Order: sequence, then structure tokens, then C-alpha cells
Amino acid sequence: RHTDSVTSIAFQPGGKILASGSADLKVKLWDFAAGSEIRTLPGNPQPIFAMAFSPDGKTVASAGQDQMIQLWDAANGAELATLEGHSHIIRSLAFSPDGRFLGSGSFDKSIRIWEMPQGAPFKTLSGHSDNVLAVAFHPRGKILASASADGTIKLWDFAAGREIGTLDGHGKPVNSVAFDSSGNRMVTGSDDGTVRVWEAKE
Repeated sequence: RHTDSVTSIAFQPGGKILASGSADLKVKLWDFAAGSEIRTLPGNPQPIFAMAFSPDGKTVASAGQDQMIQLWDAANGAELATLEGHSHIIRSLAFSPDGRFLGSGSFDKSIRIWEMPQGAPFKTLSGHSDNVLAVAFHPRGKILASASADGTIKLWDFAAGREIGTLDGHGKPVNSVAFDSSGNRMVTGSDDGTVRVWEAKE
């Protein structure tokens, strides 16, 4: 078990592994069906707030208070890369459906797009006026949504680095955003106590 708060979890797509990140600075990989720990990764040097698996299940990404993203080999626990660029806490991570890109949202008010598998910087998306709390890729992979403490959700053509829309129905920070599997709906959750469902169009 972890020795401090568990702050983020992620399932391996189509696999048997669960990854958990904690304020104890560790990333743990679990065989969730057996309820047993597979291994502990060193984690980040400060508390971890975000975890994500690549769509092929081979790579685990972790990030948090130290402003860096670490990429891990899910099979053997080896560290693959450390990505630097944000200037504040990283609160969210998401891989694109095809696994070609990783998106990260930060308290520096930006979203960064990294080109996989090396994690090379691809785009920086700026436009929010407060912390970015969540990011999600549309299932068809051309659009990224970001949710912010500024109370808005922004939609981005991330390949072009261009904002294509802002939704402001929440009156308080928006903590989460997700698309349904069809890509026709987007759901957001906020400090205003509501969950909102939006029609999503590419």
C-alpha cells in the first residue's frame, strides 16, 4: 500500500494492470484482479497528481508537483524519459487515441502537447486565465478539451495550436472533462456542484 494520499489512478487499456500515484512520491503497478502489487516505481521527487496509460498499454506517464512528466515502461518499470517544460504543478495527463501525443494540463495555465514515443515538445496551448485542471482528447483524435479553474472549458485544434471554442456554463472551477466513446457528447464536472453534458462536434 501507499504511505500517503493516493491522488491518481489509471487502468491499462485492455490489460490487467492498475497504476496509482501518490503523495508518498511513488508510482505503484498492481495486478488488480489478484489484488497484488507488481512493482513500485521511484516516482517523481515530489507528490504525484496525474497518471495515464498509453492506448497500447506499454507506457505509463506520471506527473505532479515537480513540474515534470516521467514516462515508464509498464512491462519492466524502466524509466523511458523525463519531459520538462511546465513551470508549475501538472494536474492532468491524457494520451491521444492513436498514442501519438500526450497532453498535459498545469497550474501554469497552459496545456502542452508532447509527441510520442520520445516525448518531444510539439505545441503549447495558452488561453486559460487560471489553473488547467483536466484535459481530454476527442475519440477521433483531432480535438483536445481543457477544463480550468477559470470556470471555462476550451476546445483546441491541438495540431494547429489553435483555440476553436470556449464553453462557460459553469460558474466555478471545472475539475473534470471527458468525452463519451462516440465522441458525440462531452461531460464536465465543476465546483458549482453540477455535471454538464455538452453536444460535441468536430
